[in-house]
Amino acid sequence: MGRIHAMREGRDVPWSEVVARAEAARFVLLGEIHDNADHHRLQARLLARLAAESPAPAVVFEMLASDRQADVDAFLASGARDPEALAERVDWKGSGWPAFDLYRPVFAAALEAGLPLYAAGLPQGEPPGGGDSAWRERFALDAPLPAELQTTRIEEMFVSHCELVAREQLGPMVEIQRAR
Repeated sequence: MGRIHAMREGRDVPWSEVVARAEAARFVLLGEIHDNADHHRLQARLLARLAAESPAPAVVFEMLASDRQADVDAFLASGARDPEALAERVDWKGSGWPAFDLYRPVFAAALEAGLPLYAAGLPQGEPPGGGDSAWRERFALDAPLPAELQTTRIEEMFVSHCELVAREQLGPMVEIQRAR
């Protein structure tokens, strides 16, 4: 709690280094243990910092199903900035994600900064890798990954989930990440 750990380097990193790395990056992927409120607070803090930079970032949420983008757009177009109202608009309670209170700081930081928000999650009921065959073919999801790459992706997923999910269970999660 209260630490930021660089998994690849196997060490804790100071906040200043996290900020410097994020500011220098073209893309920043923020992960967390889903039910860890401290992780979400740190994400919100970094997002607020990045939002003050020029150009300000767009925020892509895996927790928002892509078929809810029209709801997100309408919410933002209305000028509303209340995170709970957005959660209601996108039916967070029915999404299967942990309680919105955990994610509230991240959404609040993005909304307060007026950042563009994008829904990147698979729609509920969508099979891993997406269901539309033309879409799967377009993004080469119709063919399995080469064995070595699949093994690498599973290992990355294993480490990024704090080694808490058995490798044997991670195949579908790799497919979901490919689809995203």
